Amino acid sequence: MRTISPLTFFWGVLTVSAPIVWIFAWSKGVPDFSKLFFVGVIGSVVFYSISKILFYRTIRDAELSHVHPLVALGPVFTLGSSFLILSEVPSLIGFIGIGITLVGTYVLNISSIREGLWEPFKILFRNNLSLLMLYSVLIGSISPVFDKLAIIHTSPQNEIFALLMEDLVIVFGLLPWMLLKNKTVAIEIKFNWKWILTFGLLQAVSNTLAFISLAGANPGLVTSVFRTQIFFVLLFSYLFFGDRPKTETIVGSIIMIGGLVVLKLAT
Repeated sequence: MRTISPLTFFWGVLTVSAPIVWIFAWSKGVPDFSKLFFVGVIGSVVFYSISKILFYRTIRDAELSHVHPLVALGPVFTLGSSFLILSEVPSLIGFIGIGITLVGTYVLNISSIREGLWEPFKILFRNNLSLLMLYSVLIGSISPVFDKLAIIHTSPQNEIFALLMEDLVIVFGLLPWMLLKNKTVAIEIKFNWKWILTFGLLQAVSNTLAFISLAGANPGLVTSVFRTQIFFVLLFSYLFFGDRPKTETIVGSIIMIGGLVVLKLAT
């Protein structure tokens, strides 16, 4: 992935994913929708696009074990934004889950505690790639709220149609830029088509499942379930790239996943 720009990779992945999502959406037909459906779609497109491009930029240049556990903070941010936009209030158990997740974040860099009590948190803001990942997680945490806004304003409710519309807006919205840079884009895709195809297929399935789950639950709680992928990412990063995580990274990730499990219990 070091030979492709994050923007080209993002567009390529969605270009592969969209036709598959279209097949899923077609089986449910085209629903009626209100003006707020478009608000949800456009809002999600903006936040999701920025978040994903930052995410791909980060994982391209950083070791996954150093930055990927931070995605566990996503549900914490999503719970806050879903409260502000959808008035969905997390329960006491939900707040406990948030607290546990933050403790796990602290443990990720606990070896720096000798430099100060708050140093494990501060170090995140001094490392450019960690900070970039935090920006990605924060911005991306707002996207599921707009996703749900789009979903609940379809009748009969059709969550896959909402996903398809978002994918198409991004693919065709970025198409003029891709055509403008066609020579560079063509070369990048030529040398990275296997990654693009793999990520596109996986994203089509994972996003479809995520939207189905999102249709019937709090956005923050749904994203908390999907963030338990951290362990698999760390494992595959070690197996395929030799990226061996530090002990504190493993312990911190376990605690953060524990927090996500508690968040799930809040449903």
